Amino acid sequence: MACVDYQNRLDNIRSLIQAYEEVLAKIAANPQRSYTINTGQTTETVSKKDDKAIMDLLERLYAQEEFWCGRLSGTGGVVYVRPHF
Repeated sequence: MACVDYQNRLDNIRSLIQAYEEVLAKIAANPQRSYTINTGQTTETVSKKDDKAIMDLLERLYAQEEFWCGRLSGTGGVVYVRPHF
């Protein structure tokens, strides 16, 4: 993959993170309401009962962001070498 592809993936992941973080902030501010989140691919309605699933999804998105940042900067794929005696 080219660096442009890595950057595109990273940008997409960051926009998803931003969208989900914004809806979590709205849920925290007013837990009685439900909110619509538009990820660009799907539109879904979420409420307070969905906050655990959203947090789990955010954790996976943060991990993907870290992975693609590493690929883009060249620091991904750390190899640990142990001597064999």
